[in-house]
Amino acid sequence: MSNLKHQFKILSITGDNFITRNNNLIEHLTCEGLNKILEGENSRKSTDDPDEIEKRKLKVNRIIKHHLDDGLQTEYSNAKDPKILWDKIKARFGHQKKVLLPSLMDQWNKLRFQDYKTVIAYNSAMHQIISQLEFCDKIITEKEKLEKTFSTFHASQVLLQQQYRMREYTEYSDLVVALLVAEQNNELLIKTTRHDPQEQCHILKLMPRLLIVCVVALIVLRDVVVMFVLMVIMVMLVLMVTIKEDITIETFSTVETIFVEEDVDDVI
Repeated sequence: MSNLKHQFKILSITGDNFITRNNNLIEHLTCEGLNKILEGENSRKSTDDPDEIEKRKLKVNRIIKHHLDDGLQTEYSNAKDPKILWDKIKARFGHQKKVLLPSLMDQWNKLRFQDYKTVIAYNSAMHQIISQLEFCDKIITEKEKLEKTFSTFHASQVLLQQQYRMREYTEYSDLVVALLVAEQNNELLIKTTRHDPQEQCHILKLMPRLLIVCVVALIVLRDVVVMFVLMVIMVMLVLMVTIKEDITIETFSTVETIFVEEDVDDVI
């Protein structure tokens, strides 16, 4: 059996992946036309060939065991009927839904749009949680997805949140597209308005030289006025670098607001 290829991940000894493995197993058996075997005697028809049924049961039994942890394979090695084996495994690990649901709901409640640097990262985290909740029979609606995103914008982006709400999205995917477009436009703006790194490097390299000149002016020339002027120039250069960086950050926020406002006007 160890030489057979695994069609999906095996069930771990702790059963922590029972939900995903269970769904994968059912999908695989359905594709092979063997899923009815798990329904037991009730799935049989009077016209079915008994020998063919036994072959199909043997195949299903082998598939189930092959996708068990080595320890579980040993425990259930004597199980011959796939329906009985299936029921035993479900009885043993089927409680995972109840165990996982509180933890997943806690993750959902703590999920915040403002905690992620990119829209893609947030969207990926959301869908990962939602997919696991669906395994636990907890369905997150489109309205809940939208409200989760709107309500977890950063406090400094209240205006943006209101503007996105005004667009009255009904599908979460439409909101994600709008956020992605806005994010890409903001990134392009930053690239075009950001100061030249080489310019900043030259300014920083110039600082020590100006400082030396100030010291020389004070010690050799004893000219306080010259030293004062040079110090002022040095401070201005530092402020220039800082102010340009601040302007870039401020522009990012401003243009994002303008971009959404223009889209809202288009919709209206």
